[in-house]
Amino acid sequence: MGEYVETKSTLQILKDTITNPKVLFCSLMYFGTAVTGSSSSFFLPSILEQLGWTSLKAQYMSILIWLVGWAFSIVNGFVSDKVQRRWLFFCVPLCFSVIGYALLIAQSHIAVSIRYMALFFAVGDCFAAIALSLTWMNNNILGSKKRGIVSAAILALGNCGSVLGSNIYLSFEAPGYLTGFSVSLSAIIPAQVSAIV
Repeated sequence: MGEYVETKSTLQILKDTITNPKVLFCSLMYFGTAVTGSSSSFFLPSILEQLGWTSLKAQYMSILIWLVGWAFSIVNGFVSDKVQRRWLFFCVPLCFSVIGYALLIAQSHIAVSIRYMALFFAVGDCFAAIALSLTWMNNNILGSKKRGIVSAAILALGNCGSVLGSNIYLSFEAPGYLTGFSVSLSAIIPAQVSAIV
């Protein structure tokens, strides 16, 4: 089997990329996970402080959440690569993330330990899906020009989720952060639907 040779011009590839619904769905997948990715980077210690911990203890308690997210990302990536499937390894972690955000929205009725566990679900499992949202489409694109344009389109559209995520945890809503948790939850569900479509 020979090497793939790109015959279309860069402008034609750009037009094909912009009108390709798969690129838009993959961008929505990345957008949904980027909301949690960016917001947790900025606000996780503040959220942990609302559990009644000092600023220093909140920083320490966030380390374990980041380690779990990192471990889930590595394991999720290796296993999905081994079995050559992406959908299951994108959607299942996000199901746990949905559970985590649902618990955080209802946090006034649950214990501190359950809220802490919910942060592992919401943040750790979302990080396991972020890497797959970036690589899934690129694994299915032939040609270096097309792959480059598709990658740029997914990152450009998806990173708008980072802009949104960095502005949803409002200080006057502490300790509940209802807007932040609700927006994060409502961004993850369309990401899952996009993976199914």
